[in-house]
Amino acid sequence: MDRAPSVIYDYLGNPKAFVMSISAGRMGRGIAILSICCAAGGWWASASAAEYITFDVPGSTSTEANLINAADVAGTYSLTKNNHGAVTVHGFIRHSDGTIESFDPVDSVKMYPTAMNGDGIIIGEYIIRLNHGRVRGFMRSPDGSIADIRVQNAKSIYPASINAAGWVVGDYELFDNSFHAFLRAPDGSITTFQVPGADSTSPVSINKSGAIAGDFTLGNSSHGFVRNPDGSFVEFDVPKAVQTYPRAIDNAGRVVGSYFDRLYKSRAFLREADGKIIKIEAPGTEQTFAADLSAQRNGTAVVTGYGLDSANHRIGFIRNGQGEITTFQVPGSENGGGTSPISMNGQKWIVGAYSDISCCSTHAFIRIP
Repeated sequence: MDRAPSVIYDYLGNPKAFVMSISAGRMGRGIAILSICCAAGGWWASASAAEYITFDVPGSTSTEANLINAADVAGTYSLTKNNHGAVTVHGFIRHSDGTIESFDPVDSVKMYPTAMNGDGIIIGEYIIRLNHGRVRGFMRSPDGSIADIRVQNAKSIYPASINAAGWVVGDYELFDNSFHAFLRAPDGSITTFQVPGADSTSPVSINKSGAIAGDFTLGNSSHGFVRNPDGSFVEFDVPKAVQTYPRAIDNAGRVVGSYFDRLYKSRAFLREADGKIIKIEAPGTEQTFAADLSAQRNGTAVVTGYGLDSANHRIGFIRNGQGEITTFQVPGSENGGGTSPISMNGQKWIVGAYSDISCCSTHAFIRIP
């Protein structure tokens, strides 16, 4: 495999060292923001007693934190490469000591990390120059080595989620433009699957027992599914929804996601393991989008996401296990594009992106309860 340089910055944003990481790689379709504004890193206290760390990858035009485990944060940052405004998108890991390490699969021009497990293995998508729209999948090991994720006969590959044991799920596109699901074992072997009768199947999340959540299409409609560890399927829709889009499944089998109502307004939902569906609406917003959930020791789940107000300003929310919803915004984002939570760990630390009053690019944040 080829080697690609990776730069590590210290907590002041100064280049600290250059390391080499083995690469090979691709881009994707996640819930990337990278378009909502450059702030210095710092701590902020909100009225709800939460604290915020805000940061940017040095030299970037936009930074977005997409993933968090118990120790590290991962995400993307963009760079404008020339006078014509060409933009490249790169990956980064922000370690618990505040240092930032950038990484890219070899020849990547745009990439998107989609998931990270507790061991620090990151999966995602990237594109290279002159690849005719084809998307590649990658897996980055904690030692920095990067390898492709491949599915036979696939035109494009979209890894979506990885669990604690290293099982990866995602979907892939064939040359007839149809989409199908895959499950990659830790040894690299691939199993493909499809919801029975579906036109396409798109997994989005896998939990530690191997249960998979995602959506599938029939005609012009999208529906939710859970694939049990034994390979059986449970299909579901939010009542009165015209489209249902799961986003994540926790280790207790609860699924969180979003749906469109008959007016094509987005709402959020939490599906309990027994099939009960709870609708979620962020106060003071006109649409609600769920981003992630976290199982708690008391048997409940915490949900995060964001809402859009009448001015399309993004307002973050967190719903506790008792159903109480608290909205929040990163300080400085109130008069900008707002706050977009993307991922949450078991300690209810939330990461995402926000834009300030200049609204020209995004910055990353970590919210600590």
